[in-house]
Amino acid sequence: MNYSRDILYRLRSDQSERTIAIDLGISRVTVHKYKVTVEKEGFLETEQELPDLERFVTLLGPVPQPPKSLSTLETYGGVLDSKYFSRYYRNGCDNYHYH
Repeated sequence: MNYSRDILYRLRSDQSERTIAIDLGISRVTVHKYKVTVEKEGFLETEQELPDLERFVTLLGPVPQPPKSLSTLETYGGVLDSKYFSRYYRNGCDNYHYH
């Protein structure tokens, strides 16, 4: 979810970085980065008009993506493609008997 506008509104209303981070469930460091960026542009001053969304997003840069975890089956790629596994999977786990 993109919280950039909400962060800007909260910073303008003098909420602390820590409070914003806790309320939105994001890192305090991230809130600080936003604050430094919008301070440079002067958006924290209430007399200045808020930027349009397109300009604001390009100013802040791309939204960081959450980390992706690798599949635990990735290391077994060769085994999963084997004839044994295909036959086992096709017949269903209950139909395969160990002797």
